[in-house]
Amino acid sequence: MIPGRISNDKRNELYEEVWKTPVRQLAKAEGVSDVALRKRLAKFDIPLPPRGYWAKSEENRQKIVPPLLPDITRLTSNYVFGYSICRIDADSLSDDQLKNDGPFLFITEESVQRVQQFCESLFIEKQLRNPTTWVQKLITRIEEQRKKEKEEYEKYRYQYWYTQRCEQVVPFDVPECAERRVLRILDTLDKRLYEIEGSVDEGTRYWDRGNKLKWYLKLDVPSGSFYLHVEDMDGKLRLAFMESYEDRVILVCEDTEEQDVESQLGKALYELCLTADKSKRAYELKRRYDNRKYEIDAWRRKMEKIQQAEAEYRAFLSKLIDGRAEATKCRAFANSLEAVICQTEDVDEATLLKEFKVWVEDHADAEDPFIHTQNASEVKDVWGLAELIRANRERQRELLENEPHYSAKELGR
Repeated sequence: MIPGRISNDKRNELYEEVWKTPVRQLAKAEGVSDVALRKRLAKFDIPLPPRGYWAKSEENRQKIVPPLLPDITRLTSNYVFGYSICRIDADSLSDDQLKNDGPFLFITEESVQRVQQFCESLFIEKQLRNPTTWVQKLITRIEEQRKKEKEEYEKYRYQYWYTQRCEQVVPFDVPECAERRVLRILDTLDKRLYEIEGSVDEGTRYWDRGNKLKWYLKLDVPSGSFYLHVEDMDGKLRLAFMESYEDRVILVCEDTEEQDVESQLGKALYELCLTADKSKRAYELKRRYDNRKYEIDAWRRKMEKIQQAEAEYRAFLSKLIDGRAEATKCRAFANSLEAVICQTEDVDEATLLKEFKVWVEDHADAEDPFIHTQNASEVKDVWGLAELIRANRERQRELLENEPHYSAKELGR
């Protein structure tokens, strides 16, 4: 089954497959209908053979040149990854490499250069032209709210209880005169961040303790995500970046006498990419330390269980020894009964003693650990205990062979 989001390499493979094998056969192999597969391929922007292509002979099909696979667009980037940024698997890096203070560790040098070029070339348009679908929705939301506020004002302005409300309907808190400016910034980010496999969306909103709405944008960059709070501070636009919406601010862009926010945004994005890479290193190191500590704790728990089982088996051994002594005494008692039976002249009494002797012998056999016991709920004979001890010793031997050994450095101490 083809997932909803695929890598760029998988996209190239699908492109080659649809020109070698009919879509219907591919869909059957994937376990979906050909209509569903065609829709999925359309999302990936993969061109399909024209109608009647597979009805032609192989010689005539070779004369048709397949169209080139289109480049990734803003829309296609929602369904494809790995087209711009080549990531390095964290498992392939050692602890010493993760502790390295280099600028980037989880993306290749070529990807680093691409990020640098993107941040240096980032330019905010002076006018809002052809906004993206998301930005257009924000504009519509603002206009509808303005209209609603105006209607309420006209309807209730002469009522003594009426107080004009300003409800926040977009993920930024700025006066009306700065709204277009913020929309231009968001529109540029929404149009261009896909070039480095990033994105921006409405993110999270919540009410703080003072019952005030806090609305944060979510900004994705290579190796990490951040929350962005846009607000107006004394007539100056301020962009505050945080790793979580309740965390401290790690980077701020605000208007100054020398530079406005728009001219600082490219540098800020580069700093965020660096911060995301370093945060991912710290997370990966902590994950490794925690996994190693968990591995040691799990090994110790298993060893404790083996030792507990060993103590239980010693208790079983004491019971078996007691059982052997009890069986020996019962058999000696049974032999004494045999002598009494031989001397008893009363037939009824002799019969009664014989039945009692059989019961004593059965009890001796039940207590004797040297007699095999079938379907016992607990250990009743030496063979059952020996099997348990052998299995426990094998588990202990296997554990000792696989005992985890980590230095204090590898455990983050």
